[in-house]
Amino acid sequence: MTLAKNLAFVTGGGSGIGAAVAKGLARAGADVAVVDRNIEAAKQTSIWINTHINAAGLGGRALHYAADVSKLSDIEQAVNEATEAFNGKSSLTVAVNCAGITVDKFMSKMDENDWDKVIDVNLKGTFFVTKATSKVM
Repeated sequence: MTLAKNLAFVTGGGSGIGAAVAKGLARAGADVAVVDRNIEAAKQTSIWINTHINAAGLGGRALHYAADVSKLSDIEQAVNEATEAFNGKSSLTVAVNCAGITVDKFMSKMDENDWDKVIDVNLKGTFFVTKATSKVM
């Protein structure tokens, strides 16, 4: 199976599972928008894909974007920039929500602000990414 001419939008792509997913999608031929709130981490994943996968002729290309998934405006901007950058070469067909956080505290010690951060990234972020990407799919 090939994902050539497909664009994948991967949040949390700067590290961990998100980076592994971005690399796997690139190996399958997809161009990848690596999205992370840590632009340097996203850049490193993007460079790795372009150096080890694309340059070797083994799959798709990557570009990186900084975005906070808990902010709809950040996600909409990243989606717009990615679809413009790959316009005519790839169509956005894949969205992967890997961005997530945890607050490493017992619930009894967690305050409402900690809880709100987790909900904003893990739940609201998934909603925002799905909403923004589905508009162009």
